[in-house]
This record gives sequence, C-alpha cells and structure tokens, in this order.
Amino acid sequence: MRKVQDEEHLNLLLFQEELLHHISQKLDVLRAEQLSLNEKMALNESLGLQVRVHELIDMCKLKLNAAQVSTLVHRRAKPNECVKFNLHVEEIDKITNLLLGLSSRLARTENRLAVIPLSQDTEERVRTSTGWAECNFSVKPPQNHRLTHPVCFSIAAKLPRIATDKTLS
Repeated sequence: MRKVQDEEHLNLLLFQEELLHHISQKLDVLRAEQLSLNEKMALNESLGLQVRVHELIDMCKLKLNAAQVSTLVHRRAKPNECVKFNLHVEEIDKITNLLLGLSSRLARTENRLAVIPLSQDTEERVRTSTGWAECNFSVKPPQNHRLTHPVCFSIAAKLPRIATDKTLS
C-alpha cells in the first residue's frame, strides 16, 4: 500500500512538473506575442501620427473655417484629443476677448488724453481723463485698490513722455 501511495505521489509530482513546464512555455510564447503586438502598435501609432500631420497640412492648404476644422478634429481625433482641442479653443477665445477689452480701454484712455489740453498738470490730466478723482499721487496706494491706483500711477508716469512726444510731432 505504501508503495502504491509513493507511486501515486511520484506520478502527481511528475504531472505537476510537466504542467509547470507547459505553463512556463505558454508564458514565454505569450510574452513573445505581447512584444510583437507592442511593436506593431507602436508602428501603427507612428504611422497614424504621420497621417494626422499630413491631414493637418492638407487642412491648412484648404483654408477651412473654424467650424469645418472643429468638425474634422472631432471626426478624426481620439476623445482625449478632442477634449484638449476644445479646451485650447476656449482658452484662445478667452484670451482674445481679454485682449480686445484691454485694447478698447487703452483706446478710450488715449482718446481722453488727446482731448485734454497740455497746459494742465499731470495729476489733473489723469484725474480728468480717467474720471478717478480719488487718485492721490502723493500717497502710496493701499493694497485693496490694486486695480485703480496703479493705473493712475502708471498713467501719471507716462504723461510727461506723452506730452513731449505730442509737442514734438
């Protein structure tokens, strides 16, 4: 009986050994296939990027409008790329609006300064042009008035230069 048990135990060990050997061979084959697939995926990705670059160049040559470009991007790009594209467009829109607002403010201020006679002193010209009678040039501006006072100081610092430039022309 002992001999039969030993033989069964030995057979079981051999079977386990064969099974482990077979599994390790399968793992080796699967790892090799995985490497091959990773290489193919990288090659496909690089080819896809090249195609996208050529498509972008072609789109630039076509001179498409914004809606057509957006449609093409959403049709051909990956979802995460579409999100990045939308975010980029929104940021450009915000920056453009800010620049337009700042340029219109600057134009209004320049127009007001152009109307004020040069005979007025610098402080009076700034107060008149900006409508900020609360500007006090002899006192450092408090921190809670960051938006109004530094503008007054900046304009006041530039006025003598502006006045000499206008008298020269």
